[in-house]
Amino acid sequence: MTLMWVGLLVLSIVAAPLNTWRLILVWSMGVAAVLAFVIPATQTFFALDPPPPTVWLASIGIAALTWTFARFFVPEERPIGTRWRAEID
Repeated sequence: MTLMWVGLLVLSIVAAPLNTWRLILVWSMGVAAVLAFVIPATQTFFALDPPPPTVWLASIGIAALTWTFARFFVPEERPIGTRWRAEID
């Protein structure tokens, strides 16, 4: 489950800068991942056992710490190469 949250972190970093449709992508992936753990049909299909609430809280806490730590190494403004500059201007 922590890998799911860290995967969302990586997706949000790769999708940066987060405009509207990219933000919708990140949030929809998060909602889909949570629904996979909550809906009984997807639990059966993916062979998932819903963890107890303490594991949910621990995974969210670990992911939040990882998110905070990773943000120290990701620059605020990502450089844009000359190949992409023509599409933006």
